[in-house]
Amino acid sequence: MIWRALAECEFYFVSAGDKVVRPIFFGKGLDKVEEIQQAAQTLRHELKMIDQRLAGSSWLVGDKISAADIGIFPLVQLLLRAASKEAAQPFNLGLLPLGQTFPNVARWVQRIEALPNYQRTYPPHWRQ
Repeated sequence: MIWRALAECEFYFVSAGDKVVRPIFFGKGLDKVEEIQQAAQTLRHELKMIDQRLAGSSWLVGDKISAADIGIFPLVQLLLRAASKEAAQPFNLGLLPLGQTFPNVARWVQRIEALPNYQRTYPPHWRQ
């Protein structure tokens, strides 16, 4: 189940995420509005699936944190960081506020951020 969660994330979430995140962070391809919005739709679908999975569990696979959580969490954080940038506003990505759009994902993010030593893993340049 862990491998399945990671493989699904790699296949669906990462490829769509690149189409949203890269233009926002690097400013190239911002004119591909339709492509970005289609990718955002895929991401919303994937986040909905994750949100549904987290409705009955604190973690993505099983009753404790696993490689699925550790592998998928940074990608979700990267997407959320991109969605919060000014360059993302014209695209109406439909991801934020996370607590309203995907409440179970929001709680999962909070659980991971509350883990001991999480702050040591947080990229310093993301704090700016």
